[in-house]
Amino acid sequence: MVERCGQQSVEVIREVFMEMKRTDLVQRLSETITGPRAAGSSVEAFGVKTTEGEKHSVDEQWPALIQKVETMTSVIELLLETLADLSDGELEDFKKLLLSQSYLYKPYLEMLPMKADMQDTVFSVVQTFGQQSVKNTKDVLIKMNRRDLVQRLSDSSSGPKKKHSVDEHLSALIHKVATKTAVRELLLETLNDLSDQEFNKLKWLLQFTHFKKDLPCIPWIKLEPADRTEFVDLMVERCGQQSVEVIMEVFIEMKRTDLVQRLLETSSGPKG
Repeated sequence: MVERCGQQSVEVIREVFMEMKRTDLVQRLSETITGPRAAGSSVEAFGVKTTEGEKHSVDEQWPALIQKVETMTSVIELLLETLADLSDGELEDFKKLLLSQSYLYKPYLEMLPMKADMQDTVFSVVQTFGQQSVKNTKDVLIKMNRRDLVQRLSDSSSGPKKKHSVDEHLSALIHKVATKTAVRELLLETLNDLSDQEFNKLKWLLQFTHFKKDLPCIPWIKLEPADRTEFVDLMVERCGQQSVEVIMEVFIEMKRTDLVQRLLETSSGPKG
C-alpha cells in the first residue's frame, strides 16, 4: 500500500474501515491527522478545487475542455443545418453509405438504427468521428453527388461561425453530445502519449481513484483487456465529464505532470 499510494494509504484504508463499520479504527486514524487531509489533495496542488460533492461547470474547471465543447457544438449545429436539406430517401442513402465505409472504429454508427431521423444520425456521426465529422460527412455527400451541401460545409467550416437559434430542448441535447464527445477526444489525445506499460499502470491505479471518489468501478474483466479507445468509452460511460478529473488524479500519482498540465491548460485553439 505504501509503495503504491504513499501518504494516501491512510485515507484509502480509512475509507475501507468505514465500509466495514469499524468506526473505532476510523477514529484512531483520524486522531493522528490534524487539519486538512494528510496528503492534501493532489489536484488542489495544481490549483483546482475538488471538494467532495462540489459541482463544477466545464467552463470553470477545464479550459481545454470547454474549448473542445464549443468546437463540437459548432460542428453539430453545422451538420444539423446542412443535412436538414436531405430528403427522406437521401437520408436513408446517407446512412447506408456511412455504414458501408470501412472505418476502423464506429460503435455509435453500429448502434444507429436505419429508422433513425436526421438528428440522431448527426449525433451518432459526431460521437463516432469527433472533429473529423465534417470531413467524413463531406466524403459521403460527394458520393451522393450533393456537392452543393459539400460546398456549404466547406464555406461554413472556413468562415466565421454565426449563431443559429435552436429551441431549449435541442440546445441541451447538442450540449450533452458535444460535451461527451469533447471529453472522449481530450482523454484519447492524452492517453496516446502513454507507453503500453504506463497505460497498464494507469488502469491499475484507476481502481483506487474510483474508490476514493465513490464512483462506480469498472469491472477489471472489462478494464484489463481494453485498448485506449475502449478504455475511454468505459470511463465516459461510467463517470461522464468527471472522467477528466479522475484521469488527472491518476496522472498525478504516476508523476506525469506534463499530461496533467495538458488537461488543465488553455490552448490557442482546436488542434488542426
